[in-house]
Amino acid sequence: MQRNKLNLDIKNCRLCYSKILLKKGDFLSLGNSPSRSQNLAKDKKVSKKQLVELKLYKCNSCGLVQLLNKHSEYYKSSIRSSIITNNRKKEINSMLSYIKKKFPKSKNIIEIGAGRGEYLNLSSKFFSKVIGFEFDNNLIKNKITKQKLIKFYPDGVNKILKNKKFDGIYCLNFLEHAINVNQFFKNILSILKPGGFLFIEVPNFKHMYKNKIFYDFTIEHLSYFDDKTLTNLFYLNDIKIIK
Repeated sequence: MQRNKLNLDIKNCRLCYSKILLKKGDFLSLGNSPSRSQNLAKDKKVSKKQLVELKLYKCNSCGLVQLLNKHSEYYKSSIRSSIITNNRKKEINSMLSYIKKKFPKSKNIIEIGAGRGEYLNLSSKFFSKVIGFEFDNNLIKNKITKQKLIKFYPDGVNKILKNKKFDGIYCLNFLEHAINVNQFFKNILSILKPGGFLFIEVPNFKHMYKNKIFYDFTIEHLSYFDDKTLTNLFYLNDIKIIK
């Protein structure tokens, strides 16, 4: 495929910024995909108009699999279920327990992309002050936690924070929504104290590919990480990985 025959919405890799030059095998089209994960029309005629062709591309330089599509209008909102299963609670508690042991002095913690605060109640059992950052007003208005939710998205200087920094940051299944993952990552690091912790969780592309989980390829998920590409993101920003 020649690039001039494609209507590309991005020109550079979302991770390493290298110019997108399509070669055979680098581009995959997933047609008839929903243009949004929620509020799809029930009417068949209208719903057909809500379909989109997802264009998957693997960067020739860093290997990141990503969408060439334009982002959704609500990419700053945390789209996830407000119901936490028992298995998921165990996963989160195990993660928080490990972090607390490694960083016992951490007190002031934030979650990026906190939704309605589903995980903040769990976090508050391990850390004395937990705050959620969420951009969606409706999610904040309908929060299900007693912990504080602040309207914030790390896309540049934010007057609300006033140069405040935090002991630790965690971001669960939200990084892949960012238009520019490296810049998003840098903006998160700018509010982290020296020596603080950062925990990132993203969908596993290798698991998706191996098990043919095509429903996880959505317009909201702009980037698809594996161990290598997520590690590259940390190394690009000089962050030590402990686990």
